[in-house]
Amino acid sequence: MKFEVTNPKAWKAVNEKNIPMTHKIKVYEKLGGAYRLGESGGEQVFNKMTELLKHRMGENDDNSSPEETLAGLKEMAMGNLERITDYSNMILQRMQGGQELDSWMYSQLTVAVENLNSVHDAMDGDDGKIEPLKEEPAKTSGEKIQNLNDRIKVLRDKISATKSPEQKKLHSDRLKNALQSLSNIKKDHSIK
Repeated sequence: MKFEVTNPKAWKAVNEKNIPMTHKIKVYEKLGGAYRLGESGGEQVFNKMTELLKHRMGENDDNSSPEETLAGLKEMAMGNLERITDYSNMILQRMQGGQELDSWMYSQLTVAVENLNSVHDAMDGDDGKIEPLKEEPAKTSGEKIQNLNDRIKVLRDKISATKSPEQKKLHSDRLKNALQSLSNIKKDHSIK
């Protein structure tokens, strides 16, 4: 089943804004954007995302329950994530091989990262776990301190960029942990 937005330019413009996805959808719809779902010849256009979701949940042509429909959406999302992984690896290999990007490509990669980050942040706030940043294990105290300083900067940036109180609290808790770890390392090595 094919899904696409009917006004890609409006969608792109809205996605460049640093706002939650639910707000992006509302702005896109106010700009007259809609969503197309289906295969060639059997497509339907929905003016609101909620209409599309209700339609998908209410489809019983194949005797599927809402749970099966949600499972289908989950399967589609997982397939999309696999494609994202494949494409990013191919792009990375080409760039490492010396291929240059056009200027518009940098913008597209930035938008893709921002969108994935929004999904991750929304999911990350719900599980109660604190996932560490993926980084090389530090070999020396200096490297550990540098890694923590880098993490602290990233967390401070996230706190200032985040509007959600829940996300601010999550990032603040992570910042406290990073600052405590930094303090402990400095104390162990008599560094002020």
